[in-house]
Amino acid sequence: MAKNDRFSRKDWLQAGLAALVADGPVALRAAPLARQLGVTTGSFYWHFRSVADFHQAVLDYWRTDVIEKVVEDARAEASSPERVLDELGALTRRRGIPKYDAAARRWAETSALAARAVKRADAWRRNVLLELLRERGLDERQALDKLNLLAAAWQGSATLKDQDYRVTLAALAVGPPERPAKKKKNKSKKTQRKPQP
Repeated sequence: MAKNDRFSRKDWLQAGLAALVADGPVALRAAPLARQLGVTTGSFYWHFRSVADFHQAVLDYWRTDVIEKVVEDARAEASSPERVLDELGALTRRRGIPKYDAAARRWAETSALAARAVKRADAWRRNVLLELLRERGLDERQALDKLNLLAAAWQGSATLKDQDYRVTLAALAVGPPERPAKKKKNKSKKTQRKPQP
């Protein structure tokens, strides 16, 4: 079996995402990517109708197999609902997700297609994170405040050289799980003593 026959659609998408991180969207073209991978452009066009189709597929792959998958895995691996955000942070760091996110955001600065994909991914992520913050014991106002702080830390740090530090900033924004509020004891009013003459 020829190498081209073994090069799957997913292989192309993974290679495309890696090329996006390394060299930006200019690398997402059939001929240079095929040369780099040691396959023919025929393999590329077997899986994608056009370069534009490939661009859309790479963005969809980033959303489903990177962003959504890490949340799904964090939910599966966390010991309790309150720990999902901690597990999400750990998996995000281990899988190098910040670099993919930063690459997509850089692409979005020059591409309407990428900008729409990033906007949709951010909206999905906000909804999921808001739900996870509620599960962590926060009320609606607290959850929204934490979410906005988290979004500012994550998106505002996209251009940092140390992408791992973005995970640290996000963890600081989220903070530890909330402890249940202690019930205040009802203190009976002390009778005031009349001043002595």
